[in-house]
Amino acid sequence: MRILIFGKKAFKKFREWPAFSALIMVTLFFLINCFVTRNFLTFDYLISLFGNNTPLILISLGVAVVILGGGIDISQGSLITVLNVFFVTITVSSGLDYRLSAVLMLLMGAVIGAINGIVVSLCKVPALLATFSMTFILDGISYWIMPSPMSGMPKELVSWYHGSILGVPTPIVILFISIVMCLFIKRTPIMTWILSVGNSRENAFVSGIPVCITQIFSYMFAGLMGAIAAFSMTANTGSADALLAQGMSLQAVSACVIGGLSMNGGRGSLSGAVLGAIYLFLTSTIVYSLKVDVFYQDLIEAVIILAGVICSVLISRILAKEVKEV
Repeated sequence: MRILIFGKKAFKKFREWPAFSALIMVTLFFLINCFVTRNFLTFDYLISLFGNNTPLILISLGVAVVILGGGIDISQGSLITVLNVFFVTITVSSGLDYRLSAVLMLLMGAVIGAINGIVVSLCKVPALLATFSMTFILDGISYWIMPSPMSGMPKELVSWYHGSILGVPTPIVILFISIVMCLFIKRTPIMTWILSVGNSRENAFVSGIPVCITQIFSYMFAGLMGAIAAFSMTANTGSADALLAQGMSLQAVSACVIGGLSMNGGRGSLSGAVLGAIYLFLTSTIVYSLKVDVFYQDLIEAVIILAGVICSVLISRILAKEVKEV
C-alpha cells in the first residue's frame, strides 16, 4: 500500500514537471520516425542526427536561460552566422591557427551576448527590440565581411569533429560538456537569481539580488552557447556562409515554448529546451523521410511546429488542472 501511495505521489510530481508535455511529443515523434525513417534506429544514423542538430540544442539552452530570466533573445541565428564568418575569415584569410581562432570566437560570442544584456538591463531597451536590432547589425557585418560563401578550413578540424574522443563522437562530447556547464550553473546562486528576476524584477531588486548583473550574465551565457554552436557548425561543414543560420533564432524560441518554458519568465527547465529542440529536428526528419516536395517542406514543418506549440500548451493546462483537482 505504501509503495502504491509513493508511486502515485511520484507520478503526480513527474506530471508537474514543465517539460512533461514535451516528453510526450518527443516520444510520439520518435516512434513515428521508427516507422517512416529508414535506418532510424541504427547507431550511425542517430549519432549523425544529433551531430547535425547539436547547434540547435546549444542555442536553445542559451535562449532558455534568457527566457527564464524574463527576457528573450532572437539574435542567436545572426550571432552564429557572424561568428561562423569571423572564424573562417581569420583562419583562412589571415592564416591564424584554428585553435586560437576558436578561442577568439568564443570570447566574441560572450561579448556580443553581454552587449545585448547591457542594452536590455542598463539602457532599459525592451529585450525583443534590442535583440531584433542586434540581428540586423550582425547580419550586416556578416554580408560586409563575406558577400559569398568561403571554404578552406583545415581538414584536421573537420576530421576531428566527425571523429571521436575516447570512443565517443565529438559532437556528443561537445553537447555533453555544454549540458554539464548548464547543470553547474543550475546548482549555483546565479540560477536562483535568474528565476527570481524572471518572476518579478522588482521583488528581486528589493531582495538584494543584483538584477542588472544577472540579466547581463544570462545574455552573455546565451552568447557563449551561440559561439559553441557556431564552432560546431563550422567544424561540421568546414566553410562559412552569411546565410548559414537563418531561422534558427525562432527555432530556439519555439523549442523553449514547446519545452514548457513560460515566456513571462521564472518557470520552466533547461531540460525542456533540450526536449523542444529534439522535437523540432524529429519533425524535420519525418518531413524529409516522407519525401515531401521541396517547395512545401518549410510549410509543413511550420505547421507541425505550430501544432507542437499548441499541443504543449494544451497538455500543460490539462495536467495542471488535473493536479489541482487531485
